[in-house]
Amino acid sequence: MPDNPSQNRFQAAYEGKPSWDLGRPQPSFVEVADQITGAVLDLGCGTGDNALFFARRGQSVVGIDFVEFPIMEARRKAEELGVDAQFLQMDALKLPSLVVQRNKTDLLSQGWFG
Repeated sequence: MPDNPSQNRFQAAYEGKPSWDLGRPQPSFVEVADQITGAVLDLGCGTGDNALFFARRGQSVVGIDFVEFPIMEARRKAEELGVDAQFLQMDALKLPSLVVQRNKTDLLSQGWFG
């Protein structure tokens, strides 16, 4: 059960197909993919299309989302594709609790920064 109104909004969006769930990586990330060279932290990863795109390129990937359903779907896709990517259900506003032990991490978020 969602803990707050924002989580309720995202939970409701996944009762259908959210407009941001394209079923493929966002074109803006594909365009700059060669510039993203470190491990990838995908905030609001949804069903994982962006994260999985980078995982298939061999990059270490962690995707997080607020809502359980898209995380379950992202994990299913990763298994189906045979790629190694970690997907966690958590609040992106609580990132300090996520320890990323990498030399460099690139941050992805289609909507996080507006």
